Amino acid sequence: MRIGIGNTIPERVSLPGQSGGGVVIPNEFIFEVNAAIGDTIDLQTLNTASAADFVINWGEGSDETINATTASHTYTSSGTKVVKINKAGTNTPVNNFAVLATNEGRSMVTKISNWGNNEWYRLRDAFSACTNLTVIDSASQLLTASNASLLFYNTFKNCTGLTVADMSNWATNNVVWYLRGTFQGCTNVSLVKAPSSRVMPANYFGSIDASAFTNSPFRYVGSNVTDGATFEFEGLDFTQMSYAYITYAFANTRINGNTSSFSNWKFSSSIDRLTNLFYLASVRGTNPTLDCSGWTTFQGRYLNGTFRGLGGNTGLSLNLSNLNVSNVINMGLMMGHTHSPNSVANMIGLSTWGATGGGVNMSFAFGRMRFLKLTADDNFSDAFINSLSPITAESMFRQMGESVSSPYGEPPNLASLDLSNCSSLNSMFYRSRFSNLSDFTNVTFPTSTADFSNFMRDIITSSVTAHLDFSNKTFKPSGLSRAFETFRSANKITFPSGSNSDFSSLTNISYAFNNAGSNSRELEVVLPTDADYSAVTSWVNTFNNLNGPGTDTLTTCVGDTLIRRLHATSLNANQQSLNLGTTKLTGSPSVVDSNVIALETAGWTITSNSTDAAMPFVYTIPLTAGTPATPTGSFTGGTFSSSNSNIAVNATTGEINTPNAGNTTIRYTLADGCYNEQAIVVNLVLAQVNNVYSMEFDGTNDYIDLGNNFSFGNGTTDSPFSVSAWVKPDNLTIFRVIGKNGSAGDEWLFTTTSADKLTLFLYQNTTSNRIFQASGALTSTDWQHWAATYDGSGAGTGINIYINGTNINDGSGAAGSYTAMQNTTSSLKIGEGGGQYANGKIDEVAIFNVELTAQDVQSIYNATETGKTADLNDLTTPPVKWYRMGD
Repeated sequence: MRIGIGNTIPERVSLPGQSGGGVVIPNEFIFEVNAAIGDTIDLQTLNTASAADFVINWGEGSDETINATTASHTYTSSGTKVVKINKAGTNTPVNNFAVLATNEGRSMVTKISNWGNNEWYRLRDAFSACTNLTVIDSASQLLTASNASLLFYNTFKNCTGLTVADMSNWATNNVVWYLRGTFQGCTNVSLVKAPSSRVMPANYFGSIDASAFTNSPFRYVGSNVTDGATFEFEGLDFTQMSYAYITYAFANTRINGNTSSFSNWKFSSSIDRLTNLFYLASVRGTNPTLDCSGWTTFQGRYLNGTFRGLGGNTGLSLNLSNLNVSNVINMGLMMGHTHSPNSVANMIGLSTWGATGGGVNMSFAFGRMRFLKLTADDNFSDAFINSLSPITAESMFRQMGESVSSPYGEPPNLASLDLSNCSSLNSMFYRSRFSNLSDFTNVTFPTSTADFSNFMRDIITSSVTAHLDFSNKTFKPSGLSRAFETFRSANKITFPSGSNSDFSSLTNISYAFNNAGSNSRELEVVLPTDADYSAVTSWVNTFNNLNGPGTDTLTTCVGDTLIRRLHATSLNANQQSLNLGTTKLTGSPSVVDSNVIALETAGWTITSNSTDAAMPFVYTIPLTAGTPATPTGSFTGGTFSSSNSNIAVNATTGEINTPNAGNTTIRYTLADGCYNEQAIVVNLVLAQVNNVYSMEFDGTNDYIDLGNNFSFGNGTTDSPFSVSAWVKPDNLTIFRVIGKNGSAGDEWLFTTTSADKLTLFLYQNTTSNRIFQASGALTSTDWQHWAATYDGSGAGTGINIYINGTNINDGSGAAGSYTAMQNTTSSLKIGEGGGQYANGKIDEVAIFNVELTAQDVQSIYNATETGKTADLNDLTTPPVKWYRMGD
């Protein structure tokens, strides 16, 4: 049907609040503008996605009917103008509206007087940047369409004239609210009112971008208000919300902490994230409180960044009583981060938290809470801490209380925290301030490799713990860089050893104890006695200025242990500088002293600025079997032990009384595991060794035929070997110690030459190549120890000649190869080779199928000095053939 003359008005159903039936003429949507002559206002006028067919009154003159996507009006008079849209006669009302930025319109709007009876489909940017808008009507109800899209997207963004953000009369019958940037930039708002029903029918509240906060609906609200804006948000009901995120909603918001409340929210089961909810928000007022208590229905998994960088006045409290964390898996950055510190001074309700499901990300969870002071009555509950099983604890309590002056707060309750699955404890307590250290008694450390860098770096406590004892923990660090730098909160740190300790993946220990300890808080560091440091690539300032007991950097025990382990695992790799400061190392003849020399020979720089500590015990070297020997020195409270069961030592006195000869290491171990040790030799006296037990050769035709069944190596390529013997030559020229003749010549000989030089000849039958390595000229006809070693490389430099344990090569020789020793065609002989013979005495001839080290040769010489003998089987690699003359 038609009414009057003009456009057809379709029959419409009743709108909420109206009587049913017939044609419904909706009440107008009304707002006011302050116009000057010539000002133009441009409007977006849509119905869903198409042009609306509506009647508008611009506030001067008669009504105008418009059927277009935009409407524009230029004012011919000045003053306050009342604009009415969707007036009587409207066919298709405007329900997708915005004041456009193309002319003066946005600066002209001053008041919204009536939302009308129209159901709004979209109000995106409707009054965005209307900086002179001061009033939003709350008397009329704002109705929403069930199919609404992007409803409140930037609707009042940057309306800096607003003082009240009133949503109290917005209809909540449709779950279509799209709260994105809605009141963002409304810097002068001092009051935000929630819907009267408390229902928040949002399908979108904040941001879906995990790294962006520009979509916050309340960002910068209250910025220019002294105490911020009051949020009447207690008891908000999100149970209709099907969207999973409530994120960044209050990012950068300025909140009045004396009058606002966010407590007792009701959540739907689909809300999974409260990520960055109050990111960089500021809570103002006198001793303000951000009250988020009673979030008992939250079933989500993500609380990461929820209060990250929360700022405010000194004395800020955060009430999180009865927070439901049962499903939470991510609390990373919950409170702060490196560049977004948190200003909360009091945490309320920590003791009320229940258990999580475990496997929680705790990186920076409570980090950068620079003013926080925990109390004994309200600390982390046992149920919460014991359930975490975090995948990382990196920076978990980093810089907690850093800006607090003494007295500091209580340390975090660690209860029975299970860190066994943690990949990182990096900076866990870095620069924190507590009354004392947390109790680690029942804490389980990571069972796999984890990063301990900066672990307790710069931590400060009011009291000093006597002993930070990790000895019963699993300790497998991948990094210890700066772990205890400037640490002065304990007098002693003990690290585990044995199966609990694995340093094989440790790469960086630089600055680990730099500046730790002080004159009033001396720190004793006890490192593992069996740590493998072979992977470490940086020792820079590890112990720089460490103030240990008696002002020593490290105790003698720890210094000795460290050098022993470096020698055992890093002798030929990772040569570095290691400054031990004033550390005392056990002096000669301790193996520690020789280990330092060996490390420095291998390229290390070992620096110690003090004299070596005295040996706790010293034996005369070598000892004589059958003659009791007691150590000299000062030793109390320790136990002696011997590495060789055939050479027993009295555990209390250190006396050695044995009929057996051989090598052993005597160790003196104190009750705390510190030890020192001395390698010694026990010898047997040989009566007239040169006449009885040695074999004398006449230089004409004497020799010992060892047969042709002796071989080692594979017979086709070079193989390493070594030969050792004691000799007393009557004639230094052409003295055959041992030799083997081949079909084409001398396959190998250990002999002197006409130049009186000790020489090893190697000969290869098929190519006639000869390796010749000469020593310096011989001058003595006394008993001497001769040895030669070959590395099997085929190079002249691969041969070494020793006299009395000293390498005396002159560097001559030619490269070549030889066939590994085989006695299949000719005999091996002592005293003869190539038809030439020894003239003098020979004893203790030994052949090895490896290249002996210089230390091995020295050990043989030390063990068998003139007139004595020893058991060469005590060597790590015993000889394959050993001829003791007279046996």
